[in-house]
Amino acid sequence: MLRGAIFDFNRTLYNPDSGRLVAGALRLLGHLRGEGYVLCLISKKSAGDRRGQQSAHTSRRREC
Repeated sequence: MLRGAIFDFNRTLYNPDSGRLVAGALRLLGHLRGEGYVLCLISKKSAGDRRGQQSAHTSRRREC
């Protein structure tokens, strides 16, 4: 069975007011990934807006 989770970026995982990820966001995503979940991220920001973008290497990337 395929398990997945879809997250909105702004104000769910990232707080644009503080310019930081919300507390526990990385821990939650790491836990879900470790449990075999496919993680998807959505956002309404335009492609040219890089505020809040952080470098992260992932071994697997998929389009949702």
